[in-house]
Amino acid sequence: MLSEPQERMLVATKKSYKEVNLLNSLPAYRKCMQKPEWINELQSFDVTSIPDLSPKKVKAVLLRLLASTNIASKRCVYGQYDHQAGDNIVVPPGGDAAMPRIRGTKKDISLTSTGNGRYCYVNPYLGGAIAVSDAARNLVLIGALPRAVTYSLNFGNPEKRDINYQISECINGMARTCRALKIPVINGNVRPYNKTEEEAIYPTPVVGMVGLIDGVIQHYTPGFKNDGDQVFLLGDNAVVDSSVGSSKYLELIHGIVRGNPYFDLEMEKRLQRCCREAIKRGLLNSANGCSEGGLVVALAECCTESGLGITSSEWDIEGRLDAYLFGEAQSRFVVSVPHKSIWKLRKLADHFQVSAVKLGVVGGKRFTLKGYVDLPLKKIEGVWRGGLEKLL
Repeated sequence: MLSEPQERMLVATKKSYKEVNLLNSLPAYRKCMQKPEWINELQSFDVTSIPDLSPKKVKAVLLRLLASTNIASKRCVYGQYDHQAGDNIVVPPGGDAAMPRIRGTKKDISLTSTGNGRYCYVNPYLGGAIAVSDAARNLVLIGALPRAVTYSLNFGNPEKRDINYQISECINGMARTCRALKIPVINGNVRPYNKTEEEAIYPTPVVGMVGLIDGVIQHYTPGFKNDGDQVFLLGDNAVVDSSVGSSKYLELIHGIVRGNPYFDLEMEKRLQRCCREAIKRGLLNSANGCSEGGLVVALAECCTESGLGITSSEWDIEGRLDAYLFGEAQSRFVVSVPHKSIWKLRKLADHFQVSAVKLGVVGGKRFTLKGYVDLPLKKIEGVWRGGLEKLL
């Protein structure tokens, strides 16, 4: 038989449990959802219906992409604010992720945010999955272990069936990727009823993520570091023609936002583990993401961040040229390594079952991709740094 204090404690515990259970069992709107036919039409886009990219036009396409709003440097915006307050910033904004200094500890944190409305417009599920994986990728590239996710879901009117479908599928894609990468969601918000000129905005999940950097691990930035370093494409090298789908290249050059984005979650997991291990072993000198704008844009960003050029080897390209150069297949990193670390990187890549394809050698003041592009770095840097400011 319980004493009076024990009974009071039991009653209080049951009451607290009911209150907590209520918070975790909120009422939910269950609307009838069906995949809209117009999304099926977007996803069924056949890339062969547009002509492949001519080698002679690669240079012009690259410069247009570098000057576009999503890819051009955002320095003219964030440079207006004092992001060096208190001299606590180790890696400033402008790259894949920023890194503030945490004084009084041997650990540091890294912060990033990302989102892509085009992907979610064409395929809400993959759009949500890619938003989470891209944020995690940004943190891994700087040397951090992703630890927590927050989000802002920006959509149109959820009372409409097609918008409701977008929201549901996007959340499902985000949830599955968070579980696969073992990153907890700590909070977030939803901003519905967004429209412009009576049209719903692109469904845009914006993912914020924080990662932890052990003090013994060197942090990384996108720019090349040393003349003579070898440049590799690390990750999913089986680029398929469908990677052109929903790409910035397809929108900018052909005025088309159609086609499924290409994403392999299992490859993503292996690549992130491989990259973290390579960083832990000190094999890399730089690392950069390779999604928005594709491979050639990623290489150009590595050069503009460092002032060091690249001379490519002959690339063995199978399939469409536009897909290889500007397709936005996910799960790929551009890394540079000293010559002595090449065999270690290849061995590590084999262990994690990701490819490591040599792209070229760092050095000089030109951006040279044999058979496609040969430009001085000043030209590329000027277009990239001044693109957004010119448009504004």
